[in-house]
Amino acid sequence: MLNIRIARALLTAGALLAVPFAAFAQSGESAQTEAYLVGKYKDFAGSEQNAQSLVSGLRNGTQITLQPAGAGCGPAPSPLPPGPGFGPGPGFGPGPGLPPTVEPATFMPPTGNMGYGNANVAIGLAQQQLAKAEIAQPTPLQIQASFMGGSVTNCDGVTTQLAGILVMRAGKEGWGRIGLKLGLNVNDTF
Repeated sequence: MLNIRIARALLTAGALLAVPFAAFAQSGESAQTEAYLVGKYKDFAGSEQNAQSLVSGLRNGTQITLQPAGAGCGPAPSPLPPGPGFGPGPGFGPGPGLPPTVEPATFMPPTGNMGYGNANVAIGLAQQQLAKAEIAQPTPLQIQASFMGGSVTNCDGVTTQLAGILVMRAGKEGWGRIGLKLGLNVNDTF
């Protein structure tokens, strides 16, 4: 019975995906489609440059480099009380009032090159996966973890292990199945 439900869900998702993918294929100039996707995901990626790297890296199967665009969760609390003689010591982070260090991320998509429709779904699912982990403005390393797998910690200190969306796709999983496994909605990527 469960297999029939999964099969029906996958068939429905496949039928619903056909129309948006066709729209991407017929949208005319690839530069316009790429510009549309960059604009759509620049807030999620932290900058237009990062969104461009995501879209073109997925589209061409080339290295993706994401630069820090903000302070992540904001200033880290200092473990030491403020005052003379209480500066930050080794292992105590950046110190009071200073934002935590946000590192860049560089990774190679294991999927090879993708069409714009597939790139849109991949980025949309990564955005949903991070939102589900209560991360609205992800750092480059959190975005990488969503695509390649790894753990992320939100601003409340809750750590979540993420399945790598691109790793799953490279393993020949369809978008509908990936969405079902991760509890995400592929239709929300359009």
